[in-house]
Amino acid sequence: MPELFYPIPLGKKFAPPGVELSGWREPEDSHRWSVGTGAKLTLHCLAVQDGPRYLILRLAAFVSPGKLPGQLVTLSVNGAQAAVWRFNSPKFVCKALRLPDNIGDELAIAFATPDAASPAALGLSPDPDRLGVCLAFLALVNNRFLVRLGREGLQASFANQPEFAAWRQGQELASIARQAYDCLATAKWEFPGFCAVCGRDSVFAPRQDSPPAETGNLREEMLCRSCGLNNRQRLLFAAMRETVAANSDRRRIYLYEQASPFFSEATARLKGCQVTGSEYLGPGLASGELANGIRHEDALSLSFADHSFDLLIAGDVFEHVPKIEPALKEAFRVLAPGGRLLFTVPFDVQAPTSRQRAVLTSGGPNLLMPAIYHGNPIDANGSLVYYDFGWDLLNMLRQAGFARVRCLCRWEAATGHLGTDNLFFQADK
Repeated sequence: MPELFYPIPLGKKFAPPGVELSGWREPEDSHRWSVGTGAKLTLHCLAVQDGPRYLILRLAAFVSPGKLPGQLVTLSVNGAQAAVWRFNSPKFVCKALRLPDNIGDELAIAFATPDAASPAALGLSPDPDRLGVCLAFLALVNNRFLVRLGREGLQASFANQPEFAAWRQGQELASIARQAYDCLATAKWEFPGFCAVCGRDSVFAPRQDSPPAETGNLREEMLCRSCGLNNRQRLLFAAMRETVAANSDRRRIYLYEQASPFFSEATARLKGCQVTGSEYLGPGLASGELANGIRHEDALSLSFADHSFDLLIAGDVFEHVPKIEPALKEAFRVLAPGGRLLFTVPFDVQAPTSRQRAVLTSGGPNLLMPAIYHGNPIDANGSLVYYDFGWDLLNMLRQAGFARVRCLCRWEAATGHLGTDNLFFQADK
């Protein structure tokens, strides 16, 4: 029996074939709004019966904090209520539904939005239409398609934003397929796979404090039940291990962290390697000092001699550094010729340039934007974010002296690397 992957993008880049629409506005670039308290979409299904069929939707609702704090959305399939959702955020999310076995050849999907409101009535814009849901795409998939996609992986690398944009443009339908897989894979939140850190089969699950299927952000999710590392950390660990395996004579590794499970796993599992770690413990210490067994290092002024390491690893560290250019130059200095810097940072693929959120002065941080803090294992108050990075980060690395700089993207179901834009960065000296 054949696979079923029937994607229907709703933006104006694609004309949905054989789809009847009622109660929708004209499409925008990548989505389409429902108007009023109800909208309908009818399509003819492909006659494929290889196991259960699933309906995947990527959608949002018109929500405005302080004006319209939430919307109730009821979805019906062929006249029968299938789901009721409450949207309290304007962010897009993916939803997955298993379709009945007896749906026939016609599929009628109806959205009821009793809370729909117009931006004009709320004083937000002159737009008079009562807006309900915003639909980016829907897709029909079956088991055979999911099995095949789950066996495939994706890795790509980019030297700049135009390369990434060209690649993404050619990946639009494939991206819908991967989002559909992600949505179904995380619906029950017990996803089996091979952990590259543990070196064996494991199960990946969410953090206890968030519903990732609602946010679509799996970067900090997919925690291995054995080692406890999340998607982003396991991705960086795998890149580190691959680099070590390919360069057996380069074993000196520096991690910009020490009081963490990542450091513990690295010291335990990278046999034959000399692994050094540190934390930033505050302005009162000199780089290289120890406090309660923890080594203090300031990324702007490392205590190590030139060419001390073959590999540097920084997992979501550089956004917390007050001055990024000197930090990158220090990384370049302590790397041996032929060495490599691997790191992750929160990254906006739409932003050509980075934004500085704060400046460190003699009196402390001077905020240029509202403060954002990330978790810190040695400080309950967290670490202040100084930068929102964009594509000029790659040029900063080149200006620091790095010869080959790449942004890499990886999606691989077998190892639990799901979600959009699983990015990490590689800079070679």
